[in-house]
Amino acid sequence: MARWKSYGLLIVVALAFVAAGMLFVPRLGIEVDEAIVTSGIYDHGNPWYSWKFDGSELPIMILSYLGALKAWFYNGLFLFIPPRPIALRLPMLLLAAGTLWLFFELLDRTMGRKAAWIGTLLLATDTSYLLLNAADYGPVTLQFVFKLAGLLLLVRFHKNGSKKELAWAFALFGLALWDKAVFAWVLFGLAVAAVAVFPRDIRKHFSRTNVLVACGAMLAGALPLVIYNIARPLETLRSNVGVEQRAIVGNADLLR
Repeated sequence: MARWKSYGLLIVVALAFVAAGMLFVPRLGIEVDEAIVTSGIYDHGNPWYSWKFDGSELPIMILSYLGALKAWFYNGLFLFIPPRPIALRLPMLLLAAGTLWLFFELLDRTMGRKAAWIGTLLLATDTSYLLLNAADYGPVTLQFVFKLAGLLLLVRFHKNGSKKELAWAFALFGLALWDKAVFAWVLFGLAVAAVAVFPRDIRKHFSRTNVLVACGAMLAGALPLVIYNIARPLETLRSNVGVEQRAIVGNADLLR
């Protein structure tokens, strides 16, 4: 199939995904994960950590593990559009539709056109994926965008060796860490999978220059999170890492 035809069909799939999501956007009540973004927007809000400049406050962390990146976006958006369910949800739904495009490109470049279509259609028709993004429960939408865009850039780096694309990939991973620190688990899983499945490719690209570029770019993307954990030493870890017996017992029951 010609590339322009594929792109045309992808647009149709993305529009159908958005249309399906719009069935829920005005009907679902605002969930707490959506509402928490206002802590970094309105005067009554109470961001976990912020920077102050001559009486102005710039939110950096909404919670000890949740960055204010999404709050920055909506703070600008609400200057032009009054806050209401469609203004809160449509941008995330459109980003989720964009991830379908990224997912298609990733599969097309690695597994082939047929696999790309099968995977993209499965994702576009996945009820959980649709509802998670319609209300950005988690929140997760920015995580999906940064992860898939970063992986696609890494595939391009593998094929052409561009340091610029390597840097952008890890900068996006850094932004994902600031957006939500639990993205560290995603990075850990991706790293283990890459070493296990592509050891030769990893060795091929493992050089001092590439490591420095990747680490520097990720540090730049996650800089607000890093500064926060320096100002309040390792608070993200100290506040969120621990063993909770009650949760373990409950999860064991669910597993059984």
